[in-house]
Amino acid sequence: RVDAAYNLSYANNLLAYGTYSRDETPQPVPDSYRAPGYPLFLAAVIKLSEALSVDSDKFIVFCQALLGVGTLLICYLLAKTFLPGFWALLPPGLVAISPHLVSSGSYVLSETLFGFTLILALYALVRAVTSGRSMDWFYSGVFFGLAYLVNPVSLFLAPLLAAFLAFCARRESTGDDKRKVYVRHIVVFVVPLVVVVACWSMRSAI
Repeated sequence: RVDAAYNLSYANNLLAYGTYSRDETPQPVPDSYRAPGYPLFLAAVIKLSEALSVDSDKFIVFCQALLGVGTLLICYLLAKTFLPGFWALLPPGLVAISPHLVSSGSYVLSETLFGFTLILALYALVRAVTSGRSMDWFYSGVFFGLAYLVNPVSLFLAPLLAAFLAFCARRESTGDDKRKVYVRHIVVFVVPLVVVVACWSMRSAI
């Protein structure tokens, strides 16, 4: 309940004062105690609920239910890349009956949004590896940056994946030019995350 209250305090202060803070005084002092991704999501949802004249609490739960459905869909698309036929239905099926996924959407906590952004980033990375398009690599890096803004615990996942992919590229028997292109793609993948982390760190320091 304390975490949920803090999240709502951040969202309400953003809407009322334009200040990112959990302070509940009339003049909230900016802080960086929590990552901004989920409170920004809450602020947007609350603002939209006001525009639609619907109850904000119920609308938050509704939007998080949509994120849960989106997680299942992306999980299926991800599974299709390496599982044949009906086997691709197994991972999203297991996710769908996960008690954590079923219950977490009804709480004002970041887990639902974090799971969605993280699996979206992983799917985008798989698409990038298979397509070889620079923009797919860039999109994957952006999604990993969004996942970091929701929960900074994901910070090291993208660099570890980049290091693994660079190692695989080095071991491939392709020519030097192709290896250089692959390494360049990995750089394009990492740069958005570095920019996001640097901007948030700079804001926190200021």
